[in-house]
Amino acid sequence: MSKLPTSNDDEDWTPLYMSIIAGGSTCLGAAVVFCHPKAADGSRVVSERTMSFSLALAASVMVTVSVVSLGPECLQNPNSGENSPYEMMSFWSFDFLQRIISCGLGCA
Repeated sequence: MSKLPTSNDDEDWTPLYMSIIAGGSTCLGAAVVFCHPKAADGSRVVSERTMSFSLALAASVMVTVSVVSLGPECLQNPNSGENSPYEMMSFWSFDFLQRIISCGLGCA
């Protein structure tokens, strides 16, 4: 009988844990929507304040995820070797300015 590997067991389950958390968050968000009171015609009543907060929260999460995931890749030094793949380019270089502008304009 072969023994199962135990060295990376925690790392192997990380994507599943993250998917469960994301699915649970989606269910929680749907539950919040269904907890709003109903109007006489059967539609849900959502105040402007709640709607504004929800939209601002969603927008801030999307912008944060975009910046955190795309930022390091956009600013990685193209001349760095395989020994240092996460070396950032110089702050005052032309490449840095060009990439920041194109990323801001959505041309990246």
